[in-house]
Amino acid sequence: YDLTAPPSFTDAGTHTVYYQVVASGWVTKTGSVNVVINPKTVAVTADAKTKARGEADPALTYTAEGLLGTDAVTGELTREDGEAIGTYAIRQGTLAVGSNYTLEYAGADLTIEPNADDIAVANVENLINAIGEVEFTDECKAKIDTAKEAFDALTNALQEDVANKQTLALAIGQYAALQLVADM
Repeated sequence: YDLTAPPSFTDAGTHTVYYQVVASGWVTKTGSVNVVINPKTVAVTADAKTKARGEADPALTYTAEGLLGTDAVTGELTREDGEAIGTYAIRQGTLAVGSNYTLEYAGADLTIEPNADDIAVANVENLINAIGEVEFTDECKAKIDTAKEAFDALTNALQEDVANKQTLALAIGQYAALQLVADM
């Protein structure tokens, strides 16, 4: 050990510092002391993200505060599994910092929203629900016609996704029966 140079430790951990005290007329004293350098805290905060159902995931990003010099966070964020409409936690994944740091992670969410097809199907379902009890009125006929037009505008695949399509078919049949009775 070199007693003529000051200690130059920069890494976290326990380090031994050697010293020598020299004073005129006194006995020279040498010794050592342990010095602890604690890891610095790095705060990593995930950025909230949004995507439409069926789209590829956006890049999961974050901000990091507390790093020194050219030190960097390594690794990648991950997210809770799932592709249904809803909210999924963005997790720390493989993010790491060197041994000179302690990582404090604050997560966020990836929100999967309805896509255009989901919205079109939901709109048709709402139009069907708006028909209500079938009556032989112009207002009821207009609601049935509007719902039928919207349903017919969907692709066959999307028509299969309409949960209440049988209600529409039933309403059309009930209105036709009421019309027959009225025409008698």
